[in-house]
Amino acid sequence: MSSKCLILIVWSVVILSCSMEKVHKSIIEKKNNKFETVKNNNVPKYNIDIIQLNKIVELKDVNLQFYDQNIIFYKDSIYLFDALSKKIKLFDASGRLINSFGQIGIGPGEYSLGISSLFFLNDTLCARPNGQLHTIMYNKEGKFYKNRVHNDQIVALYLSGKILKMGDKILSIKDYMFSNEATVCLSMFDNNLDFKKLLYEKKIRVKARMDPTDYSMLACTASSYNYYIAKTSDNEFSINQYDYDNNMVRKIENNYKKVKLKLSDRLLYNLSKYNVKYLKAIQEMYTDKYENLWVITSEAKQYGEFKIFSKEGIFLYDLKLNKMFKDSKKLISIFPKGDKIVAVFNDSSIIIYDYHI
Repeated sequence: MSSKCLILIVWSVVILSCSMEKVHKSIIEKKNNKFETVKNNNVPKYNIDIIQLNKIVELKDVNLQFYDQNIIFYKDSIYLFDALSKKIKLFDASGRLINSFGQIGIGPGEYSLGISSLFFLNDTLCARPNGQLHTIMYNKEGKFYKNRVHNDQIVALYLSGKILKMGDKILSIKDYMFSNEATVCLSMFDNNLDFKKLLYEKKIRVKARMDPTDYSMLACTASSYNYYIAKTSDNEFSINQYDYDNNMVRKIENNYKKVKLKLSDRLLYNLSKYNVKYLKAIQEMYTDKYENLWVITSEAKQYGEFKIFSKEGIFLYDLKLNKMFKDSKKLISIFPKGDKIVAVFNDSSIIIYDYHI
């Protein structure tokens, strides 16, 4: 074969490879002047898989459970519920422990199991105890203020509900579980923690379990202007975006490769009789300081893998934040929280970062 032919073949392969390179594409459709549908082809607009992280502080000897729900930043302080000591800990901006308060018990300001959510109402720290019908209130220094007892209309929402505090909006996500039927719902409350309105409710006849195969658990998050509900089918990557008047703004779609369940997992979770063959597409969702939507899908191989969408539904980035850590195996969770990013490690440490995309 002549050298000219060889060069021609090589150039042909290069040109063919370039032509086969996937290109970002988002198609926006709008029908009947209602919501719009944004169809993404699973290729991000920007070829960036890491972001700029600036370490602010490291906290040691703390065990954070319910991850994003049990840590909160307020002014120059950090509050978290430590599952090791079963206490709420207050740190200053440098990571110095200022106070440790709350305890297991049945008295005022005490809780029987632990805390599932922390959030602030003005200068009042609110702590939601697991499986109890009240909210514990402390001042910002950690002094017990009062127990706020709730009535029956929100019992089901608050018993083990996830609390989202977005600006002046307080949202609760809750799963009712009755035998093989689960009802998932999202509700809004006012700043007195009184029930305001039901935003979303759906019944799903699948055994409710806290595992990645669970189709009953509601993948949901919110920003100051919108809330997002993930479709929980096994073959569609779809997220509905609503405003707080319950109007659907847009449907965000993305091409998606289904992840098949192993037979052993189907047997372990007793999912065969429900004909569940795949992991649900969307596992978790968050919003960040830019109003972007962060999505963890079942395609993720490690903690720290997110698909990032703009508030307009455009697929922007396919982030691999685990690549930014020398020993990514120590990383057990990472997520945006307000204007910061929190990384949780298996050595009972937490690192808090400022970030820029």
